[in-house]
Amino acid sequence: DSIALSAQENILSDVLPKKQSITIDIVEQNEAKQEEAEENLIENSTILKQELNKSKAESIFDFNSKVSRPAPELPSTDGIEYPRAAAWASESLNNVLKDEKGRQLFHVFLHDSLAEENLSFIESYDKFKQMTSPADKKQYIQEFFEKYSPYVNLSSVALQKIKETAAKDDPDPAAFLLAVKEVNRLLESDQFPRFKRSDVYINFLEKVMPRSYADKWATSFEALVGNQVNFFLPFPIYFS
Repeated sequence: DSIALSAQENILSDVLPKKQSITIDIVEQNEAKQEEAEENLIENSTILKQELNKSKAESIFDFNSKVSRPAPELPSTDGIEYPRAAAWASESLNNVLKDEKGRQLFHVFLHDSLAEENLSFIESYDKFKQMTSPADKKQYIQEFFEKYSPYVNLSSVALQKIKETAAKDDPDPAAFLLAVKEVNRLLESDQFPRFKRSDVYINFLEKVMPRSYADKWATSFEALVGNQVNFFLPFPIYFS
């Protein structure tokens, strides 16, 4: 019996380390596979984000995307005189947007610049603030993520605030304030200054000036251009 017991102990002492070694190998292999799977997931996620960003960039800046979108109509020159339109060059964006024709002309410029979603978002938010129905608010937020979020340049903090209020039963419009502030800053500091120097604006001034002033001045049209255009604008304009 003692011999048999000793033999069993020898077998166990020989087998157990092998089992432990096999178990350790299996655990290490599983851990290695898990790490590899996590690395692949991260890599695939990074590639997906890059493709999405590329797709967004192409949709915003590809010239063909602008062609496919209907352009807003230019404002009519009826009922507007030259000083009113020329004053937009020295006024703030807020004042220009209060002018129906100024807002419409700025919209045309933004469309040509592939940036009209910025102003459209601001306009839609003004309507969102007036909503009282939680269902309507949730519908607006859904439209925001579909229509504006892919094209409007917002910080991660601003987007997070919107996502947090979207999860509530009754979304709070105040969660959009940072996003509105960021878009307004972009319009005011970048797109509005370019609008003042754009062909869209200058061409509109050309249309307004002769109709509103030609019959009021006894001097020549050249005198009108020389004395009036440069008076109202912060830069000279010359007409051929």
